[in-house]
Amino acid sequence: MRRQSRSACSAAVATVSAVALTMGPTGPASAISGRVPGVKDTAGVTGTADVTGAGMGVSRRITLVTGDRVLVDREGRVLGLERAEGRARVPVRLREADGHTYVLPADAARLVSDGRVDRRLFDVTLLNRAATRASQKQGLKVIVGYTGRAADARADVRDAGGTKVRRTLRTLNAEALLTPGDDAAALWKAVTDADGTTATGVAHIWLDGVRKVSLDRSVARIGAPKVWKAGYDGKGVTIAVLDTGIDTTHPDLKGRVKAARNFSTSPDTTDKYGHGTHVASIAAGTGARSKGKYKGVAPRAGLLNGKVLSDEGYGDDSGIVAGMDWAAAQGADVVNLSLGGGDTPETDPMEAAIGRLSAEKGILFVVAAGNEGDWGAGTVASPGSAAAALTVGAVDDKDRLAPFSSRGPGKDGRIKPDVTAPGVAITAAAAPGSVIEREVGQKPPGYLTISGTSMATPHVAGAAALLKQRHPTWTYAELKAALVASAEGGPYTPFEQGSGRIRVDRAVTQKIVAKPVSVDFGVQPWPHIDDKPVVRKLTYRNLGTTPVTLGLTVAGTDPRGRPAPAGFFRLGARKVTVPARGRATVALIVDTRLGGNRDGA
Repeated sequence: MRRQSRSACSAAVATVSAVALTMGPTGPASAISGRVPGVKDTAGVTGTADVTGAGMGVSRRITLVTGDRVLVDREGRVLGLERAEGRARVPVRLREADGHTYVLPADAARLVSDGRVDRRLFDVTLLNRAATRASQKQGLKVIVGYTGRAADARADVRDAGGTKVRRTLRTLNAEALLTPGDDAAALWKAVTDADGTTATGVAHIWLDGVRKVSLDRSVARIGAPKVWKAGYDGKGVTIAVLDTGIDTTHPDLKGRVKAARNFSTSPDTTDKYGHGTHVASIAAGTGARSKGKYKGVAPRAGLLNGKVLSDEGYGDDSGIVAGMDWAAAQGADVVNLSLGGGDTPETDPMEAAIGRLSAEKGILFVVAAGNEGDWGAGTVASPGSAAAALTVGAVDDKDRLAPFSSRGPGKDGRIKPDVTAPGVAITAAAAPGSVIEREVGQKPPGYLTISGTSMATPHVAGAAALLKQRHPTWTYAELKAALVASAEGGPYTPFEQGSGRIRVDRAVTQKIVAKPVSVDFGVQPWPHIDDKPVVRKLTYRNLGTTPVTLGLTVAGTDPRGRPAPAGFFRLGARKVTVPARGRATVALIVDTRLGGNRDGA
């Protein structure tokens, strides 16, 4: 994709407090100009407010983190802008991308481009969604990350009008804030400097976004019974389920939860939505109610119940990150995240937290890819987009890719999902009286059947627990590598299935694992005639006691499934011997000069 130039907009554009948008054929970026008759500033609005503009069809004012307010109609179309005090001469650009409308003031553009300010803070389409408006009802929710102690920066932020600290996020060295809409401009001044940089001590400003919830044959399908027979059932391993809560009275989950904590806006850890109970029983249910028929993948693993999603199935980024911190402090080996939301090219708070906790604590985060596959490629949700996450798509009981299973690549071009698992018509524990139980009913009694990558994910979390029991010293990278390497591929691309449907029976017994689990060659700009070959190293590890000789081949296809040109991919060696308990490395080379001279080839 070619980058679009960002031309400066005339200072004369911003000389009035309420302006209309020029929506003519100006390409992907439009300047804001003109005046909206009859629209005046309204005092006392918070994150969003319903308003009426005389004769203009104005439905809401959406407050940006800069304090500027965007006027939209009932269809979400941008009609104009009301400037915060002192911002009348700041140029503003309107951009359309991937079906979203962004209203981006010039003093924020560089910070967004540098990844220091979250572009979602200017995504009017996202900010106008019902779930976001409900979350921001009392004011703008943001997460501010700091560098070091940053005592002065923290004090300035807390002194920004009526700003309050909602929670502290240790992993991110950040604070989740609530700022009244009228004080957003004061917060913006506190976190930025006049030269267009973040204030000293401020590292990031993120939107505190909204996330939502995304067995008998399926457990056998991934090979779990064979692993049970070998003596591995998850004993001694802890799985944290960060979800809508867990019904601890269900016979399949009774006595399995080691600790519980509520990070949602609901009053307690009870699962009134029904999603978390279903997920937990897939990962580690005992099957007691069904006499073992609906046993989970790791039935003797311990569970942590982190309620990060409300009784309506929604949660804030900051609450989910706080749940991750808690799970780490409680000694979780595996964290299941059957949740997600829209991704952006930048690193969001949940992606950052997964990266840091994985590296520092060795925890494996198993995350749903999302259920937007019907929309095609590039639909993997965050935080499944995190590089360290083991991201899971869904297949049915015949290994056919579920139409709803989100596809890659990630916004950064990364291969996602990493693997697939059964996620269609999965039967697991029901939480009586919950939202889902009322919708689909119990059949058989005590259980319900639903589909989604949310259901595929705990199959993999349970498999990781079995593998962790087999190799207790392994950290996230080794667990992930083994599960990815042992998966069974289907007739789909890596961006659809990763390496394929997991086979935990293979993962437990295999002797050779590879690192990295997927290879990224970056983006080679067109034309390709002067490209340099790109080299990546693959390292094979032998877990066995005897040397293993591997015969290596490489094959590639273009986006349409056609074979790559001869020599496009090549290996540094066709055969490699991996010594017992040792490692061997081989080069993988790509030469994009052989890919043709078409744009995008």
